[in-house]
Amino acid sequence: MLRLGRYITSILESGNPIDAFHRNLAQRITDSGSTRRILYREINPDLRPITLYKDRCSIPERYRIAWTRFRILSTSLPVEIGRWGHSAHSERLCKCGSVQTEQHVLLHCRLLDDKRSIIVAAGADITSLSNLFKWNDQSKLHLYIYHVLSVLE
Repeated sequence: MLRLGRYITSILESGNPIDAFHRNLAQRITDSGSTRRILYREINPDLRPITLYKDRCSIPERYRIAWTRFRILSTSLPVEIGRWGHSAHSERLCKCGSVQTEQHVLLHCRLLDDKRSIIVAAGADITSLSNLFKWNDQSKLHLYIYHVLSVLE
Protein backbone atom coordinates (compact mmCIF):
# COMPACT_ATOMS: atom_id res chain seq x y z
CA MET A 1 0.00 0.00 0.00
CA LEU A 2 2.91 2.32 0.73
CA ARG A 3 4.22 1.88 -2.85
CA LEU A 4 0.87 2.83 -4.33
CA GLY A 5 0.81 5.94 -2.15
CA ARG A 6 4.28 6.98 -3.38
CA TYR A 7 3.24 6.35 -6.97
CA ILE A 8 0.11 8.47 -6.60
CA THR A 9 2.10 11.19 -4.87
CA SER A 10 4.70 11.20 -7.67
CA ILE A 11 1.94 11.55 -10.29
CA LEU A 12 0.28 14.39 -8.41
CA GLU A 13 3.58 16.19 -7.92
CA SER A 14 4.60 15.89 -11.57
CA GLY A 15 1.40 17.44 -12.88
CA ASN A 16 -0.96 15.87 -15.37
CA PRO A 17 0.40 12.41 -16.34
CA ILE A 18 -1.11 12.68 -19.82
CA ASP A 19 0.74 15.96 -20.40
CA ALA A 20 3.92 14.35 -19.09
CA PHE A 21 3.42 11.43 -21.50
CA HIS A 22 2.91 13.82 -24.45
CA ARG A 23 6.03 15.81 -23.51
CA ASN A 24 8.08 12.61 -23.29
CA LEU A 25 6.73 11.34 -26.62
CA ALA A 26 7.38 14.68 -28.34
CA GLN A 27 10.95 14.66 -27.03
CA ARG A 28 11.53 11.11 -28.33
CA ILE A 29 10.16 12.10 -31.77
CA THR A 30 12.32 15.23 -31.81
CA ASP A 31 15.47 13.32 -30.87
CA SER A 32 14.91 10.48 -33.36
CA GLY A 33 16.82 10.14 -36.63
CA SER A 34 14.24 7.74 -38.09
CA THR A 35 13.07 8.78 -41.56
CA ARG A 36 9.46 8.22 -40.50
CA ARG A 37 9.82 10.48 -37.48
CA ILE A 38 11.68 13.14 -39.47
CA LEU A 39 8.83 13.14 -41.99
CA TYR A 40 6.24 13.21 -39.20
CA ARG A 41 7.98 16.31 -37.78
CA GLU A 42 7.66 17.92 -41.20
CA ILE A 43 3.94 17.14 -41.32
CA ASN A 44 3.34 18.14 -37.69
CA PRO A 45 6.27 20.41 -36.68
CA ASP A 46 4.66 21.49 -33.40
CA LEU A 47 3.92 17.85 -32.48
CA ARG A 48 0.49 18.89 -31.31
CA PRO A 49 -2.39 16.44 -31.00
CA ILE A 50 -4.87 16.87 -33.83
CA THR A 51 -8.27 18.20 -32.81
CA LEU A 52 -10.02 16.27 -35.58
CA TYR A 53 -10.34 13.27 -33.28
CA LYS A 54 -11.79 15.27 -30.40
CA ASP A 55 -14.08 17.64 -32.26
CA ARG A 56 -17.22 16.65 -34.02
CA CYS A 57 -16.71 17.23 -37.70
CA SER A 58 -18.48 16.60 -40.95
CA ILE A 59 -15.57 15.02 -42.81
CA PRO A 60 -16.65 11.72 -44.39
CA GLU A 61 -15.08 8.68 -42.76
CA ARG A 62 -13.26 7.46 -45.89
CA TYR A 63 -11.54 10.86 -46.27
CA ARG A 64 -10.57 10.97 -42.58
CA ILE A 65 -9.14 7.44 -42.78
CA ALA A 66 -7.05 8.30 -45.87
CA TRP A 67 -5.74 11.46 -44.17
CA THR A 68 -4.92 9.55 -40.99
CA ARG A 69 -3.14 6.77 -42.90
CA PHE A 70 -1.01 9.33 -44.73
CA ARG A 71 -0.30 11.32 -41.60
CA ILE A 72 0.93 8.29 -39.66
CA LEU A 73 2.78 6.93 -42.72
CA SER A 74 0.71 3.78 -42.99
CA THR A 75 -0.01 3.58 -46.71
CA SER A 76 0.67 1.10 -49.49
CA LEU A 77 2.60 3.65 -51.52
CA PRO A 78 5.95 2.43 -52.90
CA VAL A 79 7.79 4.92 -50.70
CA GLU A 80 6.31 3.27 -47.59
CA ILE A 81 6.59 -0.32 -48.83
CA GLY A 82 10.23 0.40 -49.69
CA ARG A 83 10.79 1.66 -46.17
CA TRP A 84 9.41 -1.62 -44.78
CA GLY A 85 11.61 -3.70 -47.10
CA HIS A 86 14.69 -1.47 -46.75
CA SER A 87 14.93 -1.03 -50.52
CA ALA A 88 17.04 1.74 -52.00
CA HIS A 89 15.30 5.10 -52.44
CA SER A 90 15.93 4.92 -56.18
CA GLU A 91 13.82 1.73 -56.36
CA ARG A 92 10.75 3.31 -54.76
CA LEU A 93 9.10 4.46 -57.97
CA CYS A 94 5.85 6.33 -58.37
CA LYS A 95 3.37 5.39 -61.09
CA CYS A 96 4.57 8.49 -62.98
CA GLY A 97 8.11 7.05 -63.12
CA SER A 98 9.78 9.43 -60.65
CA VAL A 99 11.35 8.36 -57.38
CA GLN A 100 8.51 8.52 -54.88
CA THR A 101 8.64 10.46 -51.63
CA GLU A 102 5.75 11.80 -49.59
CA GLN A 103 6.69 15.29 -50.83
CA HIS A 104 6.61 14.09 -54.43
CA VAL A 105 3.21 12.48 -53.94
CA LEU A 106 1.49 15.51 -52.42
CA LEU A 107 3.43 18.40 -53.92
CA HIS A 108 4.86 17.39 -57.31
CA CYS A 109 3.48 14.22 -58.94
CA ARG A 110 2.25 15.05 -62.44
CA LEU A 111 -0.51 12.42 -62.16
CA LEU A 112 -2.16 14.64 -59.55
CA ASP A 113 -1.71 18.04 -61.23
CA ASP A 114 -5.46 18.43 -61.78
CA LYS A 115 -6.32 17.70 -58.13
CA ARG A 116 -3.44 19.87 -56.89
CA SER A 117 -4.56 22.82 -59.01
CA ILE A 118 -7.97 22.64 -57.32
CA ILE A 119 -6.52 22.92 -53.82
CA VAL A 120 -4.09 25.67 -54.86
CA ALA A 121 -7.02 27.64 -56.29
CA ALA A 122 -8.78 27.12 -52.95
CA GLY A 123 -5.81 28.64 -51.08
CA ALA A 124 -3.54 25.72 -50.19
CA ASP A 125 0.15 26.49 -49.80
CA ILE A 126 1.98 23.59 -51.46
CA THR A 127 5.51 24.87 -50.90
CA SER A 128 6.08 22.26 -48.17
CA LEU A 129 4.29 19.43 -46.40
CA SER A 130 4.12 21.42 -43.16
CA ASN A 131 2.42 24.33 -44.96
CA LEU A 132 -0.01 21.98 -46.69
CA PHE A 133 -0.95 20.25 -43.43
CA LYS A 134 -1.46 23.65 -41.72
CA TRP A 135 -4.03 24.62 -44.35
CA ASN A 136 -7.23 25.87 -42.72
CA ASP A 137 -9.56 24.02 -45.08
CA GLN A 138 -9.09 20.57 -43.60
CA SER A 139 -12.09 19.09 -45.42
CA LYS A 140 -10.48 19.86 -48.81
CA LEU A 141 -7.11 18.57 -47.58
CA HIS A 142 -8.75 15.30 -46.51
CA LEU A 143 -10.46 14.98 -49.89
CA TYR A 144 -7.19 15.71 -51.71
CA ILE A 145 -5.27 13.04 -49.77
CA TYR A 146 -8.10 10.57 -50.40
CA HIS A 147 -7.72 11.22 -54.15
CA VAL A 148 -3.92 10.95 -53.93
CA LEU A 149 -4.15 7.50 -52.33
CA SER A 150 -6.90 6.43 -54.75
CA VAL A 151 -4.69 7.26 -57.73
CA LEU A 152 -1.33 6.03 -56.45
CA GLU A 153 -2.00 3.02 -54.23
